Amino acid sequence: MPASPPNSDDPESQSSQPLPSSSNTTSESQSPTGGRLPLTINESQRNNVLDTKPDLETELRKTLLSLCFTAALEITIQYKQVAESEIHKSINLISLAVAAIFASLFVSPFIGKKIPTASKVLEKAAFFLAATTFFFAIATPFPLGIKCAIWAVYIISLITIAFYTCLGRF
Repeated sequence: MPASPPNSDDPESQSSQPLPSSSNTTSESQSPTGGRLPLTINESQRNNVLDTKPDLETELRKTLLSLCFTAALEITIQYKQVAESEIHKSINLISLAVAAIFASLFVSPFIGKKIPTASKVLEKAAFFLAATTFFFAIATPFPLGIKCAIWAVYIISLITIAFYTCLGRF
C-alpha cells in the first residue's frame, strides 16, 4: 500500500516537516506547542559564545586564593620548626601578608556591586601585596648578595609597571 501524503491538519506531521525560513540568520521549525525554535545561532548568541574567554582577573584571584590557602598550611606546618631561629620574624610577616591578601580578595567581590571602586582597589592592593610577599619569601633564606639581586628584580618590575601604566595614560 503506498504511503499517504502527510495530512496538513495533523500536528505530528507538521512538526516533523521543516518550514521555509524567512530569515538568513535563523531557520525555524514549528514545535507541537505552536512556538518557534531556532535551529541555528543568531548574532547575539554568536557574540556571547565568542566572548566567553576566561577572565584573567578572575583566574588570578582564584590562583592567589589558592596560594593563600597553601601558604597558610605550610606556615602552620613549618612554624614550630623555625620558632627558635632567626627566620621567625620573617614567618610572622609573611603570615600577616598572606592574611591581608586573603582578606582583600575575600571582601572584594562582596562589596563590588555597591562600591566598585573600592573593590578594584582591594584587588589591586592584593595583587601588589602578593607580589611583594612572594619576593620577600623568596629572598628571606638567602645571603645578602642574592637578597639584593632578588629585590633589584622586584624594583625593576615595579618601575616597568609604573612606566607603562603612566605611558598608557597619554
